[in-house]
Amino acid sequence: MAGGYVLAGYVHNTPSVSTFSDQVYVGASLLGIIPRRPFDRFGVMYSYYQMSPAITLGQRLRQLAGMSMGAFVNGPQTHSAILEAYYGIPIHPGLVVQPEFEYMMRPGETSIIPNATLIGLKVLGNL
Repeated sequence: MAGGYVLAGYVHNTPSVSTFSDQVYVGASLLGIIPRRPFDRFGVMYSYYQMSPAITLGQRLRQLAGMSMGAFVNGPQTHSAILEAYYGIPIHPGLVVQPEFEYMMRPGETSIIPNATLIGLKVLGNL
């Protein structure tokens, strides 16, 4: 893709049949933002996830009754958000190295776990 693109969207699921009721995202992916690196790509995206009110209510009731809310659930789940960025560097035709950064707000959709920073490296290959 020459240049780049901007994307945004909203997704609504029927809360009675889905874990997530709403998602909002906005982002951009830009090619050649560094003049001497015309084929490098920089991208950034923000996503917000809202849990189904039925899930949240059910977990609160189970917590009040002293019951388990489920495996790996630390508290009633409400919402979370993720801010992510990457920089793609083509090192050979069909091979891209892509360092990534993510900042996760309210991991597990609760405030019990502190916000998390994740750093990774992707290697993408086209045959």
